[in-house]
Amino acid sequence: MSSFHRALSHLYYEKLLPRKYGGTWQQRFDWMQANARRDAQGLDAMRRELLGDLLRHAGMAPYYREVLHQLGTQPEELLEPQNFARFPLLTRTHLREQLEELVVEGVERSSLKYDTTSGSTGKPTPYYHGLEYARQGAVQVVRNQLWSGWRYGEPVVKIWGWVSAFNFNPRERVRILADNLLRNEIRLPAYHMTDDDLRRWPGVLRQRRPSLMIGYVNAMLALAQSAEDLASVGLRGVVATAETLFPAQRQALERAYGCKVYNRYGCRELSTIAHECSHGRLHINEDWVYVEITDNQGRPVPAGQVGQVVLTGYFTHGMPFIRYAVEDAAAFSEDENPCPCGCNFRSLSRLEGKLQDLISLPEGGYVSGEYFAGVMRHHPLLHFQVNQPAIDHLDALLVPGEGYCQQDEEEMRRRILEYCPGVTVTFQQVTEIPLTASGKRRLTVSQVSGADRLYR
Repeated sequence: MSSFHRALSHLYYEKLLPRKYGGTWQQRFDWMQANARRDAQGLDAMRRELLGDLLRHAGMAPYYREVLHQLGTQPEELLEPQNFARFPLLTRTHLREQLEELVVEGVERSSLKYDTTSGSTGKPTPYYHGLEYARQGAVQVVRNQLWSGWRYGEPVVKIWGWVSAFNFNPRERVRILADNLLRNEIRLPAYHMTDDDLRRWPGVLRQRRPSLMIGYVNAMLALAQSAEDLASVGLRGVVATAETLFPAQRQALERAYGCKVYNRYGCRELSTIAHECSHGRLHINEDWVYVEITDNQGRPVPAGQVGQVVLTGYFTHGMPFIRYAVEDAAAFSEDENPCPCGCNFRSLSRLEGKLQDLISLPEGGYVSGEYFAGVMRHHPLLHFQVNQPAIDHLDALLVPGEGYCQQDEEEMRRRILEYCPGVTVTFQQVTEIPLTASGKRRLTVSQVSGADRLYR
């Protein structure tokens, strides 16, 4: 790593971020670092304070005002877990159909950022986030990177979505590229990995010698299988995210890169929910999000029992996320012994998130399943799944929504062929898409790439 890149990164974290956040960056970071060492009583007091603040904001949003009215309660009465569980679940259908009613009245719209999910469960979901979410979220991302062996100023490589893959405006594209430079981060485009890319990227890693790699599970496996001696790069950690990490995949990544693999669980709506520590526990970011594991009716289940993941984002003050059913399944860890890493946050086990395959290309290389989510999110679809029965064919199953038309199909075909040359794309409208045995909806299924062999 060059002294130039290290100096830029130190400037970013020590000077530019504090200035951007009004000098509160270090205060926020110190607060989050201290939270991980709180005892059970301290963590409960923190939860009550953060939840109470969020509920007071929620009372100023039309949707939540009606919920509180129907419950016949005041926000402060919901701070006990058994009372909080009375609060109805928020679903993606609510976000799609009642988005504006979820926004807190009086919030400056210019301070809210509109976004949508990737559509990995079949249909993109819209939402808003405010400045407080962005400010605190930036801090917790850095904390989790520190858990993975990274240190300030050290380079990071991300095998991730690429800024040119979708229609970012020029100003946003410049901002993203500038941030990557200042943070000393390199992005390798997981949306489209050619054989030339896979031959070239090991050289990029050896030249920049990053201490941390973050990326889509199957994309990092594709790179690992295309090169030898990647352990010589000297990575301290590999962070697997965006897709479910199975044991065989973890073992293959650790052999290839010669370092520990850290699992990271999150969602686009609420960023990083849990991050693995050096001792293998998937700690929840309990000062960022309140996690419940519930049955289908939203009733909490005991530790060790698999249920649906329900999330409350503490810093979603512009548009509160309260008891949001994110459509993943997990269980709380039953291990109550203190973690040797010193973090006292609760942990998750048996995590089941996204299942998706790489799509192989006739001329060599792969496309990540996340690319198709990005294409489909701009069209009126209830659900979708892209199947690859042969190297030169893709069959897209579509559950169309209101307003879907032939123009949508033509635009989707055009965008897919940009990254999948030499492939025939067919679209088939269906009434439903079958779920896996664990209740998940697969985004991409390839009978060609062989990703399934590492799923179990």
